[in-house]
Amino acid sequence: MQSITWLASRATVLATAMGAAVALASGPATASPSLKGWSPQCDWGKACIRLASDAGRWWNMNSCGYNPINDRYSWAKAHGNAFTVTYVNGTWDRVEAWTERPLDGNNTVIRVDVHC
Repeated sequence: MQSITWLASRATVLATAMGAAVALASGPATASPSLKGWSPQCDWGKACIRLASDAGRWWNMNSCGYNPINDRYSWAKAHGNAFTVTYVNGTWDRVEAWTERPLDGNNTVIRVDVHC
């Protein structure tokens, strides 16, 4: 009987420790840097566009493919994948991988397609 009690208490301790480890590892979603969009710089490995009205604010794309946007941006950087910026009037600019270039800061960006 003593071995069953010992085994049950060890299983409880192990389950509690595993639950605590999972809770600590996951943390709050806002603490993860990969979920961040706005940044004072273009983060490494991201496709980024700089807000036309504030040279210190960059929007970092967090996913490949379609990214909805609705504002004016004046500069773009591709720290990795190429991407296409589409404006409200139907025109577009392509930013090649590992390059940067100006954007039409007088035209509203409606989408960015990151090519992965």
